[in-house]
Amino acid sequence: MSRPNKRGGRPMLTLCPVCFEQVEGQYVGPDDAVSLSAVCPKHGGWQTPVWIGSPTFDSWGAESTCGCCGGAAGGTAKTCTAVLEVTHRCNLSCPVCFADSTSASPFVDDTMDEDLACHLSAGFGGGMGRTANVCGAVTGAILALGLLGRDSDSKELRCRLRAYLRVQEFCREFEEKHGTLTCRGLLGYDISTPEGCDQIEHEGLIHSRCPAFVSDAVKIVEDIL
Repeated sequence: MSRPNKRGGRPMLTLCPVCFEQVEGQYVGPDDAVSLSAVCPKHGGWQTPVWIGSPTFDSWGAESTCGCCGGAAGGTAKTCTAVLEVTHRCNLSCPVCFADSTSASPFVDDTMDEDLACHLSAGFGGGMGRTANVCGAVTGAILALGLLGRDSDSKELRCRLRAYLRVQEFCREFEEKHGTLTCRGLLGYDISTPEGCDQIEHEGLIHSRCPAFVSDAVKIVEDIL
């Protein structure tokens, strides 16, 4: 694997963390704090640290006479490496890089206790606590996008930006299909008022419409992830 010797050298290839499409990137920053910067045409730009401290990034590529890294014994060769950013979206069974693991790996954990999930989402119904605002299926989908798309850098801005992009994509697709994100708009009545609540119950809208909203939300999340 080759790399540019200086910032601003020839482009290198990386993957968009959202859609996994191959895009061109470049190394930026001072020699002791180098980041990989790239832009996806669909999901925008991001930047991630790849080198911090000593030895400096540019001095690291010194010639070697050890015979490793592809060099012949007694000859010279540039050292080489790969930067792997393994997240929970990786199945650790990659045909391209050497990420590999078993189901017992601590990196593979997309489960959640059902009781905990029910408690976390208890207030989502009726457009968030029967206030007729954002549909509970939408709110639950946003929670799932954050949970299932998490990685070890969950506190970093880069991870939050990825989550924002997924949520924006979800909201756009859900609204295109149903015309709105709100409980009030989806059911046609204001569940936060006694009159609206009575009418919704009288027409059986919770049972006739809401399951479809939940099903569509799940399908959209699955497509995004």
